[in-house]
Amino acid sequence: MTDLEKYCAKALRLSEASAEALISQIDLNIDIARAELIRSGLSEEKANSDDVLVINAIIKFVCGEMASAEIERTYSREAFRLIMDELRKSEVLDA
Repeated sequence: MTDLEKYCAKALRLSEASAEALISQIDLNIDIARAELIRSGLSEEKANSDDVLVINAIIKFVCGEMASAEIERTYSREAFRLIMDELRKSEVLDA
């Protein structure tokens, strides 16, 4: 597992065995999160970087899709949207 996959599994409170069983779903959601960041206006380079804010956004997206509790999914989805917007704004200001 990559570090990002491990971070997502930890945020989801998955055991190592459970994380391994769900790795394809975790990877799919990581890819979707990066695509959503790009679709929102973030550059492909930035969306595929190891920037801590990008990593945090991806973890929030994965939790928003996979968390077991509805309240956690709701919180994580909103957090992803806020982080995504801030990343997009900061990239525009940096340009």
